[in-house]
Amino acid sequence: MTTPPSPPTPPSPSDSRWHTVGIIVAAVITAAATVTAGLMSADTEKSGPEAAPSSGRTSAPAQSPTPIATPTPTPSAISTPPSAPEPAPTPTPTQPVIRSVGLPPELAGTWVGIATESDSGSNGDSTDSYRVRLELTGGAVTEDIGEVHYEMQGSRCQGDLTLWAVDAVSEALSLGEYIESGNCVKGGRITLTPMPDGTLDFAYTGAKVDGSEQTVHAGLEKVR
Repeated sequence: MTTPPSPPTPPSPSDSRWHTVGIIVAAVITAAATVTAGLMSADTEKSGPEAAPSSGRTSAPAQSPTPIATPTPTPSAISTPPSAPEPAPTPTPTQPVIRSVGLPPELAGTWVGIATESDSGSNGDSTDSYRVRLELTGGAVTEDIGEVHYEMQGSRCQGDLTLWAVDAVSEALSLGEYIESGNCVKGGRITLTPMPDGTLDFAYTGAKVDGSEQTVHAGLEKVR
């Protein structure tokens, strides 16, 4: 004959109470964990990337750039405004440049040539030709440097030559003439200009007794 199973033993009141307390404690722990996780998530969002150090090293705090001091300009560093350009020199009128020298040595000697004389007077213009000879010996400015000889048909004139000036550009000689002998105009001015071919251009200007002008021109060659 089979014995029927015994009915289950109902839990005791004390076991049921502890079971209920365990459930409540578990719920409280779960709720606390949820709140803590939420707070940590919010703190992470606020901190941003700066909260996570890179490469495991702590970043140094950012430093503000040190201001660069502006140097005080020294007198030499201060730019001086350029001075106004000097005015261009006023050109002087073109005039012969006179130099105080003597007769050039290469011109010393005897010079001869045929001269053509032109006179303007009350009787009309007239011309004449005759031989001219210069004897240049040398000398300084304001000194006698030689003689002039006019050898005309039937008469002769001889005069002294004084060096007045030498032109620095053309090297022309300015001479004063004073006739010592013969029937010629007593005073006059002679210009001797050296030419490229080695000759001398002879140009005389004087005034006759009646006030008319007399000019003489010749090309002279050096003979000795």
